[in-house]
Amino acid sequence: MLNIETELHRCNRCGRCMSDCPVYLEETQESMTARGRLSLVEAYIQGKICLTHRFKHILSKCLLCGACSDACVAGVSVHEIIQWARTEITRKQKIRPLKQLLLQKFLEQDTFISQLLRQGLRINRQLHHLSKMPCPPKTTFMDNTSSFIPESQGGLRVGYFVGCIANHFFPHIGQATIHILKDGGCTIYVPRGQGCCGLPFFNAGDLGKACSLAMRNMDAMLKQDVDYVIVSCAACSSYLKDYKKLFGSDPKAQAFSSKVRDISEFLANELSYARRLKDKPFPAEAQTLRVTYHDPCHLKKRQKIFEEPRNLIQAIQGIDFVEMNAPDRCCGHGGSFHLEHYKLSLGILKHKMDDIKETGAQVVVTGCMGCLLQLKEGVNSEGLNTKVLHIAQLIDQYKGEPS
Repeated sequence: MLNIETELHRCNRCGRCMSDCPVYLEETQESMTARGRLSLVEAYIQGKICLTHRFKHILSKCLLCGACSDACVAGVSVHEIIQWARTEITRKQKIRPLKQLLLQKFLEQDTFISQLLRQGLRINRQLHHLSKMPCPPKTTFMDNTSSFIPESQGGLRVGYFVGCIANHFFPHIGQATIHILKDGGCTIYVPRGQGCCGLPFFNAGDLGKACSLAMRNMDAMLKQDVDYVIVSCAACSSYLKDYKKLFGSDPKAQAFSSKVRDISEFLANELSYARRLKDKPFPAEAQTLRVTYHDPCHLKKRQKIFEEPRNLIQAIQGIDFVEMNAPDRCCGHGGSFHLEHYKLSLGILKHKMDDIKETGAQVVVTGCMGCLLQLKEGVNSEGLNTKVLHIAQLIDQYKGEPS
């Protein structure tokens, strides 16, 4: 468990991370820097300030992207300190009623969000941006997928953790993931007991509900005795790996987290899938496709996974891969951040869209469902003729049969 006071003292307030913070670069206020937020948290711990609306507002404007932690020469885990402060706020003052309602419904009734978006309801002015999200299909991924998908004897046994957005909004990404895993000879389990990974609750400071969801997911996966738990959303895979931190030395959490693999990590390292992609001949009549890649914060900064997706993409015959100027620049989604601070979120997105346009790419690929939603909104808003694909979609389209 992180010692908050010790961690706070390790920050020397040098400001080196300021140029990496997407929020500060938009707002240019000292309070929006890492040192500004940490100074507030330290003052609260010392009893110098209370949990005022201003205090909570400043902490809510953190994307928890980890850019400051990644840039810190002292290795201060800034995002974990901010997370602790949010948990403290929730413990003492609870989550705002509207946000609590949405989170509770998301936990207790899987179809609530889908129904809400299909009907185009506008809960209040703050959440009217929901209407800009893609309308989910009538059936979810779980509705149309078997809980057990056998494959050849001797292959790896994997559990597929679907995640909320893939289940409700992008079931085709879930299907693409299943196709690739089958192609890799895996026996696949899709446990019906799984649900939300719990990250929205954790980020909101509701540790109790985050833990209850984590227990539900661990029980669902571990009873299948799988070799790996495969996840196609970087935010989910990062958080599932952190269950071991959530429960400390609990052996179940340690065992579960050790099995979690992001899909690009699993394909590149456990299945050596790039070899198969290289073996597929490029059709003579096909045209070269220019592709760029956006690094999700939860994949590169949190899990240190960035070479694997690139190796997979570049192994595909006929792909002209081009790096954008700042591939790991945060897109500005940040889950509920996109809803609570919509204009700020779009301001951060604008820089990412400028980087994408400069590449001249026909396709931008990523590995996080939140990033996918954000990039799709950016492409649509700017009228670009650019496709936004999950890496599983790209690979599924090109995997073919080996020559």
